Amino acid sequence: MTNRTGTSQWRGHGPAKRTGMDVARLSSFLADDDTISDYDFWRALKTLDNELYRIERSSLPIPINVIYARQIIETARRKRCARR
Repeated sequence: MTNRTGTSQWRGHGPAKRTGMDVARLSSFLADDDTISDYDFWRALKTLDNELYRIERSSLPIPINVIYARQIIETARRKRCARR
């Protein structure tokens, strides 16, 4: 699929590619931040999981920013645990 400029938006091109890089950069930034505790990561994931459950049970569309937020926090938590 191409957009108006004729560039592809699929297979690693366009906004999805840039967002993937932002997830890696933001998760690394959060993993390195010592002011965020392991409990803070756990609590944020739990809160997001509860919100996703509520949205799903209500048969509402899941906002993409909630999915990205969960991915960023989960990746940051994984990176921090791997460093220990």
